[in-house]
Amino acid sequence: MGAIITDPDAFQRLFEDFQHAAFKLEVRRSYGLASEDEPFQTFRLGQAHAL
Repeated sequence: MGAIITDPDAFQRLFEDFQHAAFKLEVRRSYGLASEDEPFQTFRLGQAHAL
């Protein structure tokens, strides 16, 4: 981990002088829930789902 920047001007320069974009992707092992299986399949088939 990098050094902590305490100078407000130095911190502001980080946003003014950067040359690359940063991207962080966080994923889960699973997104599905058993309680959502039937409503999702109904949605995929284009059918109305009773709330």
